[in-house]
Amino acid sequence: MENQQIHPENYSSDQPAVQSAAVVSQRAFAPEHPALASQSAPQNDFQPAERTPHLPSFMHHSEPASPPEPPQPPTLSAPSEGSLNQDDQPVAVVKTLSVRGLEYAMMSMTLWLASAALVVIVLLLVNGGNSFDILAFPISLLVVSTPIFGYLFLRLKRAELASPALRFDPSKRRLSQTTQLFTFVASLITMIGIVYIIIAKMGGAYHGSMGKTLLDLIIILLVSGGLFAYYWNDEHKRT
Repeated sequence: MENQQIHPENYSSDQPAVQSAAVVSQRAFAPEHPALASQSAPQNDFQPAERTPHLPSFMHHSEPASPPEPPQPPTLSAPSEGSLNQDDQPVAVVKTLSVRGLEYAMMSMTLWLASAALVVIVLLLVNGGNSFDILAFPISLLVVSTPIFGYLFLRLKRAELASPALRFDPSKRRLSQTTQLFTFVASLITMIGIVYIIIAKMGGAYHGSMGKTLLDLIIILLVSGGLFAYYWNDEHKRT
């Protein structure tokens, strides 16, 4: 067996291959050691991202969603006195009469009752109704209503003389206009009745007592027309 001669040039060219073979054999036969493995292993900058285990949907524990908060009620701020115009002024739901307006209402009510009682009494007397049973109620109504009306009428007249602005009280004007409206309707119907009786009598269609009928209508016209004329003049005198 011939001895192999090692030349220097061959040794220098085969040295990297020998070193790589030595590294492979060292990795194969060396025990697993973290320090050696970290030294021998090639360094690599890329590291895989850690993966989180994927759990099934039924294993996920989620907190129950809290219910939505109820909406807050709007806050109303009280407007200042300077910001209120005429349309923003509070409107009274129930209208009440003034102190004097209540007295005007009571005076008007007693006036209506006394006037109606007077008309009924006169008509009964004209048409022969002299029975005490028939005249008892209208006489009682007239006796009670007339003194109350007289007292309130004089009281309010003195108040108007002391305070002329009371004559323009809205309650008084409203009651005065109501009285004018009712008495005007009554006077209008009465005048129509008088004209109808006259025409019917001339044509022979009316066979009753013309004198009593006309007298009844004239009595109604005098009472209703007198009240209408008084309140009409008083209303226009104030304006």
